Amino acid sequence: MVDRILETTMYLFMEQGIRVVSMDDIANKLGVSKKTLYVHFSSKKELVSKSVDFHLALEKKDLEEILSQNLDPIDEIISIGKHGINKIRGVSYNARYDMKKYYAEEFEKIYDFETNFMNNIFKENLMRGIEKGVYRKNLCVDFISSIYRNSITNLITNEQFILNKSGVDKICALHLEYHLYGIIHQDFIHRVKEINL
Repeated sequence: MVDRILETTMYLFMEQGIRVVSMDDIANKLGVSKKTLYVHFSSKKELVSKSVDFHLALEKKDLEEILSQNLDPIDEIISIGKHGINKIRGVSYNARYDMKKYYAEEFEKIYDFETNFMNNIFKENLMRGIEKGVYRKNLCVDFISSIYRNSITNLITNEQFILNKSGVDKICALHLEYHLYGIIHQDFIHRVKEINL
C-alpha cells in the first residue's frame, strides 16, 4: 500500500504541483480515506519527503538498468536522453517551483541526485566514448559533463520550456543533438543524423 501511495502522490505532485495537491486529493485518487494516509505518513511534509525518496530510487534504478545494457556510448547517451524526455513530459513547472520554495530539504535531495549521480553518469559515458574512439580525444570530461548536466537543469527549470508541452520532445532532441555534435569524433558524426527520438 505504501508504494501505491507514494507512486500516486508523486504522479499528482508532478502533474499539478505540490501546494495545490491536498491529502484529500491523494486519498480520493487512491480511493481510500484520508485516515489511511495518516496511518502510513504523519504529515504531508513526510509524504513529500518519502515521495521524493521513492521517485529518486526509481529514477536511479531506471538509469542503472540502461547502464547495465553495456551499450555503445552514443547509444547509451541517446537512451538516457529518451528516458529523460519521457520523465520531463509529465512534470509541471509548479512541481519544481513548489519543491524549491516550500520543501528545501527535498529539493536538495533532487539537486544532489542531479549534481552527483547524473554528473557521474555523464562523466563515465564521456570517458568510455573517448576510450572507444567514438568521442573526440581532446575533451575536458569534467567541464563537458558539468556543462551538459547544467544545461539540462536549466531547460527543465525554465518556465517557458515546461509550459510549452508540445515542443518538449523537439527541444530535448535538439539539446541532445547539440551535445553529440560537440563530442563525437568526426568519423561517427553520421550517427547523430540517425537519431530518432
